[in-house]
Amino acid sequence: MSAHTSHPLAAAVPLRRRVPAPLLGDRSKPAMASGGEVATSTLRPIWLAVLVQMLGVGVTLSTLPLYLHALGCSPNQQAICISGFSACQMLGCPLLVALSSRVGRLAVLRACLVGNALASLLTAGASSLRGIVFARCLAGLNAASVPVAQVAARVQLTRTCVQKRVRPSVRPSVRPSVRPSV
Repeated sequence: MSAHTSHPLAAAVPLRRRVPAPLLGDRSKPAMASGGEVATSTLRPIWLAVLVQMLGVGVTLSTLPLYLHALGCSPNQQAICISGFSACQMLGCPLLVALSSRVGRLAVLRACLVGNALASLLTAGASSLRGIVFARCLAGLNAASVPVAQVAARVQLTRTCVQKRVRPSVRPSVRPSVRPSV
């Protein structure tokens, strides 16, 4: 076995087949390369909105149990407070997607970012369990905008690619590892 391969069969498969084309910078298909550039430039605001929202959720959820413990909440009260976020997110998803179809996806995303900032401020300033539960439920409703962002990204990518006549380069994140034999 050579020093460059980690598996005995790896030498039998060329590098082009082992590594996906976008990672190798394959420019043999200009339509795909143009589609990737289009995706990056038009989807950056949507990606940043989701990133900001998810960072806020991650920071808050990781420190919230400590904050609730300092307020003297029992483990059951902590669980109710933390699960309120997820319950409101689950209930808010269909409502926000329907609302985004009426008033516009980017408007809903902007409103949810403002609402998420407000919910974070309310969480930080709350001095009672009721205040924290209210703020976390408000944050959950605003975090339900992630499906809206997914739809907005797909629509924007499709619209831009149709205008520029290129094929979209967004691939599904889950690929089957075993193909059925014929």
